[in-house]
Amino acid sequence: MSLMNQTVNKVSAYATKMLKEDLPPDLYFHDWYHTNKVASVSYRIAEASEVSGDDFEVLMIAAWFHDLGFVKSYNEHEKYSEELAESFLMNWNYESEKLTKVINCIKATRMPQSPNTFLERILCDADMAHLGSHDYLNRLTLLRKEWFVKLKKTCKDEQWYMENVRFLERHKYFTLYGWAFYHGEKLKNIDRLKSLIRN
Repeated sequence: MSLMNQTVNKVSAYATKMLKEDLPPDLYFHDWYHTNKVASVSYRIAEASEVSGDDFEVLMIAAWFHDLGFVKSYNEHEKYSEELAESFLMNWNYESEKLTKVINCIKATRMPQSPNTFLERILCDADMAHLGSHDYLNRLTLLRKEWFVKLKKTCKDEQWYMENVRFLERHKYFTLYGWAFYHGEKLKNIDRLKSLIRN
């Protein structure tokens, strides 16, 4: 089943071009790979949850735009992501009701995540799917490198791992799909971090 439509294809092409050409090179975690992964996971959750039509379109547009604001600002990226989405979609005379849903999905990914609708919950889970992935420790290394450059965050290994154990233990997936496919591996990643702390 192919749910992609012309609008989503235009958005993904626009976002891909910006992320590959305009993103600062020292964004080691929040790069095109991350956004593409979030879009892919959003697609899978939507398909499994039988989301279709306008709702699917809204979700996929929000997934491609959710971190695009990093091309303009690191700390206020969500605000710029919303502005970029609004500007692009208004140029295409996008329906205001659907545009509002796109913006609300992007807003929901701001930490701490605060989803209210099912679409918002899907996007939040897709954005945090890496927490329950086999590649988690590699992604965490890239995030640490990015925060060192962008936020001047320095800490010893033990402190870094402990911070992330606390983050993973507080985090929860909002969809049944998230729990089914990512929660178990997230628990294993908590154990992996605790093992690194012990050693």
